[in-house]
Amino acid sequence: MKDAKSGKGRWETVMVLDPADPTHKHLIEKRIHKEEYEGQDLWMDMVASEERRMAKAKEEKEKSKTASGKAGTSAQ
Repeated sequence: MKDAKSGKGRWETVMVLDPADPTHKHLIEKRIHKEEYEGQDLWMDMVASEERRMAKAKEEKEKSKTASGKAGTSAQ
């Protein structure tokens, strides 16, 4: 509750240069995440990594299934 009242917490809003602005005159707000200790949010990185691995495996499986279907054989 104290963090919510004071506006502090795990997320901090900072002003950064807009990367899409070639003149670098426009600022945009960016929310950055602060960890209270190193590795606090390691689980989020692990889940994202596993999701990417699973998506890649599914994509490769679909490619091989499509390739075998075009050759006239079915892989089971």
